[in-house]
Amino acid sequence: MLNLKKFVFGLSCSILMLVISCKKELITVPAPKTLNLTEKIYPVNNSINFSGYQWKVTHSPNKRTAPGNNYWRDNAVWVDEKGYLHLTLTKDSETDKWFCAEISSEKKFGNGSYQIWIEGRVDQLDKNVVFGLFNYSGIDYYDEIDIEFSRWGDLKNQNLHYNVYPEENTTAAIWGSSLEFSLNEPYSIHRITRANSSVKFESYYDFQGRKIHTQIYSSAHISKKDMPIYINLWAFRSLPPSDQKNVELIIQKFVFAE
Repeated sequence: MLNLKKFVFGLSCSILMLVISCKKELITVPAPKTLNLTEKIYPVNNSINFSGYQWKVTHSPNKRTAPGNNYWRDNAVWVDEKGYLHLTLTKDSETDKWFCAEISSEKKFGNGSYQIWIEGRVDQLDKNVVFGLFNYSGIDYYDEIDIEFSRWGDLKNQNLHYNVYPEENTTAAIWGSSLEFSLNEPYSIHRITRANSSVKFESYYDFQGRKIHTQIYSSAHISKKDMPIYINLWAFRSLPPSDQKNVELIIQKFVFAE
Protein backbone atom coordinates (compact mmCIF):
# COMPACT_ATOMS: atom_id res chain seq x y z
CA MET A 1 0.00 0.00 0.00
CA LEU A 2 2.84 2.38 0.85
CA ASN A 3 4.45 1.73 -2.52
CA LEU A 4 1.11 2.43 -4.23
CA LYS A 5 0.77 5.77 -2.40
CA LYS A 6 4.33 6.69 -3.42
CA PHE A 7 3.50 5.80 -7.01
CA VAL A 8 0.30 7.90 -7.00
CA PHE A 9 2.10 10.81 -5.33
CA GLY A 10 4.94 10.61 -7.83
CA LEU A 11 2.51 10.43 -10.76
CA SER A 12 0.60 13.47 -9.46
CA CYS A 13 3.80 15.45 -9.12
CA SER A 14 4.80 14.52 -12.65
CA ILE A 15 1.43 15.64 -14.04
CA LEU A 16 1.63 18.89 -12.02
CA MET A 17 5.13 19.62 -13.30
CA LEU A 18 3.97 18.90 -16.86
CA VAL A 19 1.05 21.34 -16.49
CA ILE A 20 3.33 23.99 -15.02
CA SER A 21 5.82 23.39 -17.81
CA CYS A 22 3.10 23.71 -20.47
CA LYS A 23 1.78 26.88 -18.91
CA LYS A 24 5.25 28.30 -18.80
CA GLU A 25 5.76 27.32 -22.45
CA LEU A 26 2.50 28.99 -23.45
CA ILE A 27 3.34 32.14 -21.53
CA THR A 28 6.73 32.49 -23.21
CA VAL A 29 5.34 32.16 -26.75
CA PRO A 30 5.35 35.72 -28.23
CA ALA A 31 2.07 37.07 -29.52
CA PRO A 32 1.84 37.76 -33.26
CA LYS A 33 3.27 41.18 -34.00
CA THR A 34 0.68 43.71 -35.09
CA LEU A 35 1.19 47.08 -36.69
CA ASN A 36 0.57 50.05 -34.43
CA LEU A 37 0.64 53.77 -34.93
CA THR A 38 4.25 54.15 -33.83
CA GLU A 39 5.38 51.74 -36.54
CA LYS A 40 3.87 53.79 -39.34
CA ILE A 41 6.45 55.94 -41.08
CA TYR A 42 4.78 59.21 -42.01
CA PRO A 43 6.22 61.86 -44.37
CA VAL A 44 8.76 64.31 -42.98
CA ASN A 45 8.71 67.76 -44.57
CA ASN A 46 6.32 66.37 -47.20
CA SER A 47 8.81 63.70 -48.23
CA ILE A 48 8.88 59.92 -47.79
CA ASN A 49 11.11 57.01 -48.83
CA PHE A 50 9.52 54.06 -50.61
CA SER A 51 10.99 51.25 -52.75
CA GLY A 52 14.44 52.83 -52.69
CA TYR A 53 13.34 56.24 -53.97
CA GLN A 54 12.47 59.52 -52.31
CA TRP A 55 8.99 60.87 -53.00
CA LYS A 56 7.33 64.26 -52.54
CA VAL A 57 3.98 64.07 -50.77
CA THR A 58 1.20 66.43 -51.84
CA HIS A 59 -0.24 68.53 -49.02
CA SER A 60 -2.87 71.16 -49.70
CA PRO A 61 -5.35 72.21 -46.99
CA ASN A 62 -7.12 74.29 -49.65
CA LYS A 63 -8.70 72.75 -52.72
CA ARG A 64 -6.26 72.21 -55.56
CA THR A 65 -7.62 72.37 -59.11
CA ALA A 66 -5.95 69.25 -60.47
CA PRO A 67 -6.72 66.53 -60.23
CA GLY A 68 -10.37 66.75 -59.31
CA ASN A 69 -10.44 69.97 -57.27
CA ASN A 70 -9.61 68.14 -54.04
CA TYR A 71 -8.02 68.52 -50.62
CA TRP A 72 -4.71 66.69 -50.07
CA ARG A 73 -3.03 65.72 -46.82
CA ASP A 74 0.47 64.41 -46.16
CA ASN A 75 -0.65 62.00 -43.42
CA ALA A 76 -2.92 60.28 -45.96
CA VAL A 77 0.33 58.55 -46.96
CA TRP A 78 2.60 56.31 -44.88
CA VAL A 79 4.96 53.33 -45.13
CA ASP A 80 4.46 50.32 -42.86
CA GLU A 81 7.01 48.05 -41.18
CA LYS A 82 7.19 45.85 -44.30
CA GLY A 83 8.11 48.82 -46.45
CA TYR A 84 4.69 48.90 -48.13
CA LEU A 85 3.17 52.22 -49.13
CA HIS A 86 -0.37 53.05 -47.94
CA LEU A 87 -2.56 55.59 -49.74
CA THR A 88 -5.87 56.65 -48.22
CA LEU A 89 -8.92 58.68 -49.16
CA THR A 90 -10.57 59.56 -45.86
CA LYS A 91 -13.11 61.90 -44.34
CA ASP A 92 -11.95 64.25 -41.59
CA SER A 93 -14.47 63.98 -38.76
CA GLU A 94 -13.92 67.55 -37.59
CA THR A 95 -14.23 69.36 -40.91
CA ASP A 96 -16.22 66.79 -42.97
CA LYS A 97 -13.65 67.27 -45.74
CA TRP A 98 -12.37 64.33 -47.76
CA PHE A 99 -8.58 64.23 -48.06
CA CYS A 100 -6.78 62.55 -50.95
CA ALA A 101 -3.27 61.07 -51.23
CA GLU A 102 -0.53 61.63 -53.79
CA ILE A 103 3.21 61.10 -54.11
CA SER A 104 5.61 62.04 -56.91
CA SER A 105 9.16 60.79 -57.33
CA GLU A 106 12.02 63.21 -56.86
CA LYS A 107 13.89 61.25 -59.52
CA LYS A 108 12.86 61.71 -63.14
CA PHE A 109 12.55 58.60 -65.31
CA GLY A 110 12.77 58.09 -69.06
CA ASN A 111 12.49 55.08 -71.33
CA GLY A 112 12.20 51.78 -69.52
CA SER A 113 9.79 49.61 -67.57
CA TYR A 114 7.71 50.93 -64.66
CA GLN A 115 6.11 48.20 -62.58
CA ILE A 116 3.86 48.41 -59.53
CA TRP A 117 2.54 45.71 -57.19
CA ILE A 118 -0.88 46.62 -55.73
CA GLU A 119 -2.65 45.07 -52.75
CA GLY A 120 -6.29 46.13 -52.86
CA ARG A 121 -9.38 45.66 -54.98
CA VAL A 122 -8.76 48.30 -57.62
CA ASP A 123 -11.49 46.59 -59.64
CA GLN A 124 -14.05 47.38 -56.93
CA LEU A 125 -13.27 51.03 -56.27
CA ASP A 126 -16.30 53.22 -55.65
CA LYS A 127 -17.53 54.94 -58.82
CA ASN A 128 -16.25 58.32 -57.56
CA VAL A 129 -12.74 57.12 -56.68
CA VAL A 130 -9.66 57.29 -58.92
CA PHE A 131 -6.33 55.52 -58.53
CA GLY A 132 -3.50 56.49 -60.85
CA LEU A 133 0.08 55.60 -61.79
CA PHE A 134 1.64 57.90 -64.38
CA ASN A 135 4.54 59.88 -65.83
CA TYR A 136 3.77 63.61 -65.92
CA SER A 137 5.91 66.59 -66.89
CA GLY A 138 3.69 69.21 -65.25
CA ILE A 139 2.13 70.58 -68.45
CA ASP A 140 -1.52 69.56 -68.79
CA TYR A 141 -2.51 67.60 -71.91
CA TYR A 142 1.10 66.96 -72.92
CA ASP A 143 3.93 64.61 -71.93
CA GLU A 144 1.89 62.24 -69.80
CA ILE A 145 1.58 58.46 -69.79
CA ASP A 146 -0.78 56.85 -67.32
CA ILE A 147 -2.71 53.90 -65.97
CA GLU A 148 -5.88 54.85 -64.12
CA PHE A 149 -8.62 52.92 -62.35
CA SER A 150 -11.98 54.66 -62.17
CA ARG A 151 -15.54 54.52 -63.41
CA TRP A 152 -15.56 58.33 -63.56
CA GLY A 153 -18.77 58.66 -61.57
CA ASP A 154 -20.82 56.21 -63.67
CA LEU A 155 -21.07 52.46 -62.98
CA LYS A 156 -21.65 51.84 -66.69
CA ASN A 157 -18.10 52.97 -67.51
CA GLN A 158 -15.21 50.54 -67.79
CA ASN A 159 -12.75 50.73 -64.91
CA LEU A 160 -9.21 50.46 -66.38
CA HIS A 161 -7.75 53.16 -68.61
CA TYR A 162 -4.45 53.45 -70.47
CA ASN A 163 -3.60 56.93 -71.80
CA VAL A 164 -0.77 58.58 -73.72
CA TYR A 165 -0.58 62.37 -74.08
CA PRO A 166 1.66 63.59 -76.95
CA GLU A 167 4.89 65.47 -76.60
CA GLU A 168 4.69 69.22 -76.14
CA ASN A 169 4.38 71.50 -79.20
CA THR A 170 2.61 68.98 -81.38
CA THR A 171 -0.91 68.67 -82.74
CA ALA A 172 -0.99 64.89 -82.25
CA ALA A 173 -4.10 63.54 -80.55
CA ILE A 174 -4.36 62.07 -77.08
CA TRP A 175 -4.58 58.27 -77.21
CA GLY A 176 -6.63 56.22 -74.79
CA SER A 177 -7.94 52.71 -74.29
CA SER A 178 -10.55 51.65 -71.71
CA LEU A 179 -11.04 48.08 -70.52
CA GLU A 180 -12.93 46.16 -67.88
CA PHE A 181 -10.60 44.80 -65.17
CA SER A 182 -11.71 42.11 -62.74
CA LEU A 183 -9.88 40.36 -59.90
CA ASN A 184 -10.44 37.21 -57.86
CA GLU A 185 -8.16 38.38 -55.07
CA PRO A 186 -6.72 41.73 -53.94
CA TYR A 187 -3.40 41.47 -55.79
CA SER A 188 -2.42 42.81 -59.19
CA ILE A 189 0.64 44.00 -61.10
CA HIS A 190 0.67 46.79 -63.67
CA ARG A 191 3.45 47.80 -66.03
CA ILE A 192 4.23 50.68 -68.39
CA THR A 193 7.11 50.19 -70.82
CA ARG A 194 8.25 53.40 -72.54
CA ALA A 195 10.27 53.63 -75.76
CA ASN A 196 10.91 56.50 -78.18
CA SER A 197 8.05 55.57 -80.49
CA SER A 198 5.85 53.20 -78.47
CA VAL A 199 4.28 52.60 -75.06
CA LYS A 200 3.26 49.16 -73.87
CA PHE A 201 0.72 48.69 -71.07
CA GLU A 202 0.33 45.39 -69.22
CA SER A 203 -1.94 44.36 -66.34
CA TYR A 204 -1.80 41.10 -64.39
CA TYR A 205 -4.55 39.81 -62.12
CA ASP A 206 -2.26 38.28 -59.48
CA PHE A 207 1.37 38.25 -58.33
CA GLN A 208 2.11 35.08 -60.33
CA GLY A 209 2.30 36.96 -63.60
CA ARG A 210 -0.97 35.85 -65.20
CA LYS A 211 -1.62 38.56 -67.77
CA ILE A 212 -5.13 39.83 -68.39
CA HIS A 213 -4.64 42.94 -70.57
CA THR A 214 -1.99 44.22 -72.99
CA GLN A 215 -2.15 47.34 -75.14
CA ILE A 216 0.57 48.83 -77.35
CA TYR A 217 0.45 52.36 -78.71
CA SER A 218 2.92 53.52 -81.37
CA SER A 219 3.55 57.11 -82.45
CA ALA A 220 6.40 59.43 -83.42
CA HIS A 221 5.01 61.97 -80.94
CA ILE A 222 5.41 60.04 -77.69
CA SER A 223 7.15 62.11 -75.02
CA LYS A 224 10.93 61.79 -74.90
CA LYS A 225 11.19 63.66 -71.59
CA ASP A 226 12.49 62.30 -68.31
CA MET A 227 9.57 62.80 -65.91
CA PRO A 228 8.60 62.02 -62.32
CA ILE A 229 6.31 59.10 -61.53
CA TYR A 230 3.08 59.96 -59.71
CA ILE A 231 0.94 57.60 -57.64
CA ASN A 232 -2.35 58.96 -56.34
CA LEU A 233 -5.77 58.17 -54.88
CA TRP A 234 -8.43 60.86 -55.27
CA ALA A 235 -12.07 61.82 -55.67
CA PHE A 236 -13.50 62.42 -59.13
CA ARG A 237 -14.84 65.99 -59.38
CA SER A 238 -14.30 66.23 -55.61
CA LEU A 239 -17.27 63.88 -55.09
CA PRO A 240 -16.91 61.68 -51.99
CA PRO A 241 -17.30 57.91 -52.33
CA SER A 242 -20.97 57.21 -52.97
CA ASP A 243 -20.96 54.68 -50.10
CA GLN A 244 -19.31 57.26 -47.78
CA LYS A 245 -16.61 54.71 -46.88
CA ASN A 246 -12.92 55.50 -46.47
CA VAL A 247 -10.62 53.95 -49.07
CA GLU A 248 -7.15 52.47 -48.63
CA LEU A 249 -4.80 50.86 -51.15
CA ILE A 250 -1.40 49.32 -50.47
CA ILE A 251 1.48 49.49 -52.92
CA GLN A 252 3.88 46.70 -52.04
CA LYS A 253 6.64 47.94 -54.33
CA PHE A 254 7.55 50.02 -57.35
CA VAL A 255 10.37 48.96 -59.68
CA PHE A 256 11.93 50.80 -62.61
CA ALA A 257 14.24 49.02 -65.06
CA GLU A 258 15.92 50.56 -68.11
